[in-house]
Amino acid sequence: MTPPRALFRSPLALLCFLIGLSGASTSSAHLLNMSEVSVTVDAFDVATVSLRLDLTRELGSDDAYYTFAQTPGPELRANYADLISQLTAAIALVIDGQSIPLTFNGIELPTEASLDDFKSPFVWPRTEFRFSAQLLGPSSQMQLTFQKQMTFEEPIALVMRHTTSGLSKSRWLVTGQRSPIFLYADPEHLGSELAELPPELIPNPLTDLPAYLILGFKHILPKGLDHLLFVLGIFLAARTRRSLIAQISLFTLAHTFTLALATYRVIEPPIQIVEIAIATSILWIGLENIWFRKQGALRYVLIAAFGLLHGMGFASALNGLELSPNNFLISLLSFNLGVELGQLTFIAILFLLLGCARGKSNYQQHIVLPSSLFISAVSAYWIIERL
Repeated sequence: MTPPRALFRSPLALLCFLIGLSGASTSSAHLLNMSEVSVTVDAFDVATVSLRLDLTRELGSDDAYYTFAQTPGPELRANYADLISQLTAAIALVIDGQSIPLTFNGIELPTEASLDDFKSPFVWPRTEFRFSAQLLGPSSQMQLTFQKQMTFEEPIALVMRHTTSGLSKSRWLVTGQRSPIFLYADPEHLGSELAELPPELIPNPLTDLPAYLILGFKHILPKGLDHLLFVLGIFLAARTRRSLIAQISLFTLAHTFTLALATYRVIEPPIQIVEIAIATSILWIGLENIWFRKQGALRYVLIAAFGLLHGMGFASALNGLELSPNNFLISLLSFNLGVELGQLTFIAILFLLLGCARGKSNYQQHIVLPSSLFISAVSAYWIIERL
């Protein structure tokens, strides 16, 4: 057991503790920065396209985006002309096999967001762009692709709706990936219409798998800070590679199990409680690394339990994703494989950075303690913030 005073004998330990307290920001454990796009076709065959985009990377910096959002109307027009041109070129809207041009209708800026919001890694002020398109007569099939002329934050959360039939379809996409075809005619005729599509437009269930793999990976690197802190806590305290492999494997099996159960809606725990519990699990790991140097059987039991919690959190990231019933399981497995690849990549990075220090006499004092203080401070902040 480590005496409290020993924690502050290392200047690095004290520095990490202060950084953890001051640097923690508003966060939700498993929310993602993304682009939000909706396309609605009304009874008059007019398609309305709305895009809510984080323009930080497109404009070059947080400060540039903040300045753009605060620009008065007349001056703004000159600034957003290029953005409109890029967006118009980047959105490929295909209706009944024909490419449909878009007309720009308006822009809504995040004027109420503060500069701190623009600089925060967990708050993403979005600018809304509105377009419309007059379709060529009665239509029944829609497909979209978002090209690289614009920097889209991924995933791109796409929702397609038809006001008359009441049908809708939503998908997560990445840049360059074609959306599934949205058929919104009378459901009795959907089968024959699909059979008449050109072969290159008929959806292939396997084409979405790389996108789900990428989404799973990005959910860990670089966006899964809470999950990374938990894995870091396991890595720091594991005395041997065998112990590390055993703990990571147990954690992986546990969160894979509840990811599947929660995604299939076998269990539906309240997300706020799950978020608080996940932050608590990270705090526990950090404190255990500080106070207890020996790892008993209880640690393995707790890691399994915490893995179950993290799996529920991963499932919350998929709740807005309507996976096709025909490839639901394989898409879910693809997302989870991306999560595991991200996790393994992070562990490999930790070995590259800290592998030489493991086993040395000052490893506990100069590496484990300050890092665990950082983990504990950030997770404690999250618990308070999520209550």
